Amino acid sequence: MKKRHIQIILLLSFLSVISIPSFSQEAEMISPYVTLQYFKNNADQRVLQTTLTYSKNRMELPLAGMEVLFYTGAGNSELLSAITTNEKGIARLELGNDLKIAEGSDGKWAFSSEFKGNDSIEAAASELAIRDVILEMNLTEIDSIKTIAVSAFVTEKGDKKPVPEELVKIYVPTMFAPLLIGEITLDESGSGTIEFPGDLPGDSIGNLTI
Repeated sequence: MKKRHIQIILLLSFLSVISIPSFSQEAEMISPYVTLQYFKNNADQRVLQTTLTYSKNRMELPLAGMEVLFYTGAGNSELLSAITTNEKGIARLELGNDLKIAEGSDGKWAFSSEFKGNDSIEAAASELAIRDVILEMNLTEIDSIKTIAVSAFVTEKGDKKPVPEELVKIYVPTMFAPLLIGEITLDESGSGTIEFPGDLPGDSIGNLTI
């Protein structure tokens, strides 16, 4: 009887030891992806957009309801705003026309966005340095050939300076997503042209938005 009692005690002790790790495992932290973009439309509305996502089962999923901090200047020198991501993991900050943005020594604006993280998601940040370019577009039709001409320049101390060797993509809006119809590489004068395709239908009266 004494020998059997000892065997039972040893078996129970062994089961308790091997079961401990299943209760002490910590949840794996999420490592997010942060993308910072700058947009400006033809009405000179300027927007900073941060997209916060993570990968699960080879799918990119949004992180909604997360606070993103937007900064301007090198080294997060000036806080612009704190915006919460929407259901698509996007936080958008519109930059007012009265906002004065300091340029770096290279003539570029420095922006950054930061997610400080929480108990289950790691912190992450993204940076962006840009030059505020003015893009002009003209449409012409000669002998039934439609041409799109674009030019890009920046203003330095009141003078216009061309932006050469940059790639400009031309889109038309569709029901689901913008449709790329061509690309233009700007020449030394900051200009370039492309022939507009003739097989794109317009709206009910034939108009197209480019």
